[in-house]
Amino acid sequence: MKKRVGLLGGTFDPPHIGHLKISTKAIKKLRLFEVWWIVALQNPLKFRQNKENFTERFKKSEIYTKEYSNIKISCLEKKYNINFSIDTIHSLKKNFKDIDFIWLMGADNFVKLHYWKKWHNFMKEVPVAVFNRPGYSHQALTSMAAYYYRKYRYINYKKPMMDLSSPKWVFIWDVNEKVSSSYIRNIGKDKS
Repeated sequence: MKKRVGLLGGTFDPPHIGHLKISTKAIKKLRLFEVWWIVALQNPLKFRQNKENFTERFKKSEIYTKEYSNIKISCLEKKYNINFSIDTIHSLKKNFKDIDFIWLMGADNFVKLHYWKKWHNFMKEVPVAVFNRPGYSHQALTSMAAYYYRKYRYINYKKPMMDLSSPKWVFIWDVNEKVSSSYIRNIGKDKS
């Protein structure tokens, strides 16, 4: 039987409790072996340049998760100069044939999924678990991606998403964290 690994992509600038809650909830709810944080070289949908501080964001993520042996930090996107999630998925599936991957994301990202490079291919390559994020959940559940893939939504909350065929997605309400990396950065600016 293949290992089940969750992938949580993001800039992690900085990593925060929301990332941790999604990861730990996914491990339990989806019965994952572990979660890999895919630290983005640069988020193509954001104007803020993150390439310069990749090493800092990577190290902060390692420190933040050091107590969690089932959360790993990946530098895949920097190592192979990858900027798009579809390319990350292709690389991982090619190099880890013994693993079944599930993409993890907050509701705020699912709202914008139709802006992602080759988003239909992305949905066909990997099952997706979307986590509640106050203020975004209704938008996520009525988004273009939710509408287009409505017949592929997994709604059985009693057991984990066992069939990993794609496209398939699930919405998980169990996380209710409002904090975001941009909120934390803005607090830091206010104090300086």
